[in-house]
Amino acid sequence: MKKLLMLSACVTTLAAATTYAGEHPHRHQTHHGNSDAKVAELMAKLDAMQHRLDQLEKAAASKEKAVTEASQTGLAVNSGTKKLSLELSGQMNRAVQIAGDGERTRTKHVDNDTDPSQVRVVARGKMSDDFSVGAKWEVAAKSNNTSLASMGETTGQSADGGNIVENRKAEVMLESKRYGKLSLGRGNLASYNITGDTDQSATNPVALGSNFHDAAGGVYFTTPAGSTTVGNGGLGLRVIDLADGMKGFRDNRVRYDTPKFFNAITLSASHMGRENDTYDFAARFDHEIGSVKVRAGASLMQAHLTNGGPKANKDVYQQYLGTASVLFPIGINLQGTIGKRDFSKPGVRSGNIWVAKLGYILKYFKIGHTAFAIDYGQFNEMFPAVKANGEKYKLKGFGAFIVQNYEDISTDLYVGMRRYNVSVGTLTTSLGGSVPGDYRGVTAVLAGGRVVF
Repeated sequence: MKKLLMLSACVTTLAAATTYAGEHPHRHQTHHGNSDAKVAELMAKLDAMQHRLDQLEKAAASKEKAVTEASQTGLAVNSGTKKLSLELSGQMNRAVQIAGDGERTRTKHVDNDTDPSQVRVVARGKMSDDFSVGAKWEVAAKSNNTSLASMGETTGQSADGGNIVENRKAEVMLESKRYGKLSLGRGNLASYNITGDTDQSATNPVALGSNFHDAAGGVYFTTPAGSTTVGNGGLGLRVIDLADGMKGFRDNRVRYDTPKFFNAITLSASHMGRENDTYDFAARFDHEIGSVKVRAGASLMQAHLTNGGPKANKDVYQQYLGTASVLFPIGINLQGTIGKRDFSKPGVRSGNIWVAKLGYILKYFKIGHTAFAIDYGQFNEMFPAVKANGEKYKLKGFGAFIVQNYEDISTDLYVGMRRYNVSVGTLTTSLGGSVPGDYRGVTAVLAGGRVVF
């Protein structure tokens, strides 16, 4: 339409000039130079109009693209700055938790820490055709968090999982299609949640990668006598202490991600400073081979979170992690994860994990897919075990999950179950002595929903 209007304008101008010359031949001969000058002036104005229309069309297309992207990821709002787009998005993930520790069973109303309730604001702006800047602020609101809610044991701790407002991300980003992405501020370290990123089971509202503790992390293991104060120097042991899936950290850091090589591979590195330096490296693979979707990841972390005190045993270590998954066209998906953690404290056993997950995504209902999955994992000495004391901490866990997606309203309804069994060696008591290890298992059921907006 724009080109048609310009063409019409040109034809009209030329026709007018021709008519003028035909009706006034003597003037044409006398003022031939003036007519040429007027035509040239008109053509110059048309060129200026063409340039202006090109600019308006480009701006409109850019705005339309921004609105489309915002509609897919969140709500586009006014940023107060013309050249920055601003998006608001988030989710709510609430559930009913029924948990039992062999001594008692409790029903709680919780925020599911597998993928907790959160809200985020993202600002983006282009510096050039290649470079762009951005800022992200993400806050989680965890009321009665599943990773902290306990059973109301006799140890005097509150059974509530808290009312936590967590500043998950507060970062600025510089991104280039050619050179990659640099992130500065609070956010994910390079290796954070690499098993979750690899998971293709579509059960992420309730079960994600190797993160087993999320369903009932705050529940204490009990002895046959009903005690929760045996082990860990009399402090007792929780699910979250033993079922450590090497998820990694979200903290104040600097992180760099390369562009995607071969349309498949991304390399990342980050540094975090607390009492000492912590750094990590990660590689992620995401590509479709034939009709099979393949994801994989590997990471190395050198963690140094504290220099001394009672936490020195568990907060200084080096760990390695590898994970891979495949998703077949028929919906069957598989994931496997292995990891090793070497504690720096002399006399402390090295820890290791391995996790396997099998899933099936059924695309039968028009409302959205239905995802089924089962998983099994072993977590050995992920809580530091002192060899001289005869300590051993081994947790075996399994789970089963169903998630029904409602695509048009960005909603998932789910139900899931996890069972945790522990086998241990000698356990320390509050008096500094030791007793033979013996714990009951823990079972947790979650039923709830996640709404993404």
